[in-house]
Amino acid sequence: IETYDEAPANSLHSRARESRWAQGTLQGVPLIFMKGLSPGVRFMAFHSVYCYLAQPVFLMWFFFGLFSQSFYFGELMSFKTDIILNGQFVNRTVTAVLFFSLAVIFFHKLVLVRNRKDLKNFAYEVLFSTLIYSGNFLYSTWDMITIPFKKLRWCPMKKDPYDHLSMKKTVKALWAGTLVGILGLLYIRQGTPHIQWASFPLFLSLCLSIPIVYRSAKSNQKEVVY
Repeated sequence: IETYDEAPANSLHSRARESRWAQGTLQGVPLIFMKGLSPGVRFMAFHSVYCYLAQPVFLMWFFFGLFSQSFYFGELMSFKTDIILNGQFVNRTVTAVLFFSLAVIFFHKLVLVRNRKDLKNFAYEVLFSTLIYSGNFLYSTWDMITIPFKKLRWCPMKKDPYDHLSMKKTVKALWAGTLVGILGLLYIRQGTPHIQWASFPLFLSLCLSIPIVYRSAKSNQKEVVY
């Protein structure tokens, strides 16, 4: 069976689509406990729900990690293990897995690079997608936990590649995340004994979300026109 679909026109449309998918998937929770289903079907239902429920767990894990050692909360966690890069990464086995995973995520498309233009497009895509979607650890969690407070309705995604994204709409959708990013950078700079560089890219993504999302939408429109 072959199916065809169109990509969202911009990041905000993509975020709305992900929220809609999450809403539909979480409605399948009763399938996990329904009688008469095979273990395989029950597991598939559980796995789909688990992938979304892992979002708020990761968010709590991230912030608890920041609060574990700070001037404001005191030392909440103490451990002794091998470290590298001045304590930014602990446990060398986990660090090796981390860098291997990052290499796969960021460089797997290098096999498609054939010339300088391909390399330029690859670098452009990696930069913008990283800056935009690194902030989803906050936005995706927020969209998911607010589902119970939203009206259950089907809102189809716009598939017009010429759809215009205004700066006003971008600011309205992302201002809260930008504020969290600014406060986060101030916190890791002044509220911790050592700058938590591992969290820096995530907060930077939130700080730059408004101009990057707006710029990427304009870039897509320009590319379609030409």
